[in-house]
Amino acid sequence: MPVLFAHGEDDDVIPVDVARACAEAAPRGELEVLPDCGHLVVLDQRGPLHEAVLRFERNLNTAGAR
Repeated sequence: MPVLFAHGEDDDVIPVDVARACAEAAPRGELEVLPDCGHLVVLDQRGPLHEAVLRFERNLNTAGAR
């Protein structure tokens, strides 16, 4: 199952390396690190998060069409 991990670059609660390790451990994991963003990704960078999710979805649809 594809999984998108969206993580704030400036998260002071969970280091980016933890998100990176999770994405690498997931068979179809992808990591999107959002700049100028802390722990509350959906509040700090709602627009860029939405764009990342749409991009992830487009990539799934493109890969499924092959």
